[in-house]
Amino acid sequence: MRAEDATQAQPAKSAARRGLGVVWLLFAALCAAFTAGQVGAWHWLFDLCAHFRVQYAYAAALFLGLFVVYRDLRGVLAVVVLAVFLLPGLFRLAWRMEHDPSAEARTPLRVLLANVHTSNRAHEVLVEAVQREEPDIVVLQETDEAWIAGIEPLMASYPHRIVEPRADNFGMTLLARMPLETAECRFIAGPLPTLVARFVHEAKTWTVFATHALPPRRRNGTARRDQQLIEVAQLAREAGERCVVVGDFNTTPWSHIFERMLEVGDLVDSAKGFGVQPTWPMRLPGILRIPLDHCLCSRDVLVKQRRLVGAIGSDHMPVFFELR
Repeated sequence: MRAEDATQAQPAKSAARRGLGVVWLLFAALCAAFTAGQVGAWHWLFDLCAHFRVQYAYAAALFLGLFVVYRDLRGVLAVVVLAVFLLPGLFRLAWRMEHDPSAEARTPLRVLLANVHTSNRAHEVLVEAVQREEPDIVVLQETDEAWIAGIEPLMASYPHRIVEPRADNFGMTLLARMPLETAECRFIAGPLPTLVARFVHEAKTWTVFATHALPPRRRNGTARRDQQLIEVAQLAREAGERCVVVGDFNTTPWSHIFERMLEVGDLVDSAKGFGVQPTWPMRLPGILRIPLDHCLCSRDVLVKQRRLVGAIGSDHMPVFFELR
């Protein structure tokens, strides 16, 4: 190589080293965020890092490509190691659980969950979605007096209901086609309502808990959210068979409190076998959303269908469940 060629190549090599250094720095930040999410029980800020498993996976794929471009074998191996810990949390939502084949013959219970957003005034869009999906049970969250008036066209089809309107973002409404043996509003772990409905569907008694937890913005809010979710899970376990817990839990399936909720309530995540279905926030592209709206079921319930319904003007996407 001539002296002048070597001189010209030196700045390019230096720039490549700097670029690779930046890639490693950003990759280290990704690893730190993922690790923090794994120990979310230690601190509420760590728990916030647990919710972005899908985004971490996309970022890891990007870093893999960058390390390949830079021909950095150590970087490629580092991404593979991260993937070993990262991907199982996503794959487990794609695995269907074994179930009793006789459950296929049961008449389905159709449930629609929608966080309508209190300030959203597109009432007719929600009404059309409910009329189109024809659920047996409708759970609406963040309903105020204006929303109760706005869903009046549904009342004839859903003559049985629990209505708890509030001016803040924690009002709730449960609409049912069938008579409710138990219809009550409980205040669990604080001032926020949890609706409890017990009814007979196809000669079987079902219990539905609808709850909306506080967002984990600070340590106290996170602690109250956790307490509410755990106490609801305990009540679900006591309710026994054909029990369903739905709502905006303000957490994702990868948070320690979600895992604890499943354990305490002996519940199963309805998302198993259906993958990640992100519901919030609607103002962001789908790749950046996270799943906050959930349906947990007792182990005797078969989840036949689970899907997103479509935008209703809210910051959340409604979810439809077919349970047997």
